[in-house]
Amino acid sequence: MDCDDIKQLILSKQEDRIKIFATKIYPDATNVIGVSMPNLRIIAKQIIKSDNITNNFLNHYTIESHEDIILYGMVIAHSKISLENKLIYIKELLPYINDWSSCDTIVTSFKFNDDERNRIFNFLLEYKNSDNEYTVRFVIVMLLFHFMYDIYLDDIINIIESITLNKYYTQMSIAWLIATMFTRYRTYTINYLNNNNLNDFI
Repeated sequence: MDCDDIKQLILSKQEDRIKIFATKIYPDATNVIGVSMPNLRIIAKQIIKSDNITNNFLNHYTIESHEDIILYGMVIAHSKISLENKLIYIKELLPYINDWSSCDTIVTSFKFNDDERNRIFNFLLEYKNSDNEYTVRFVIVMLLFHFMYDIYLDDIINIIESITLNKYYTQMSIAWLIATMFTRYRTYTINYLNNNNLNDFI
């Protein structure tokens, strides 16, 4: 299955109702084709099973649509390439992520073990002060889904306190992170909320 075959497969799964819905709830997404998440996951699995991922899809696939962004992220997440290579491809993908749906779907596709987590955390630190709304959201949602553990709580607070980008979807992700932290670490979060430097909107 080459890159042209994948493009055609994506187009064959297009549904008008999904396109209409997606363009309403993902206002910043561009070139939405209208393919369901289950279908994109199936395509990603097909790519991983049939393709020499490193030499073909991840190196040669052209990202042109909303679905391309998500598919590329899913393939990175589920492929059996090294963590170092995954981080290289994530770095290449980040500038393409331009809406909350692709950001959050890609983040939640990843699974990391304890040995990988510190390396990923250091990688995220490189992007916390980006001027790109969705790059910073990527950092925050990664922290929310993959670092919500006791040993990272102080680090998470330091990161969100250092973010100065006043963009809607970035600030919403910080609020979401804090709300989630509250459900898991109630006392810790209350103490933080009683003495914080967050803006009023968050």
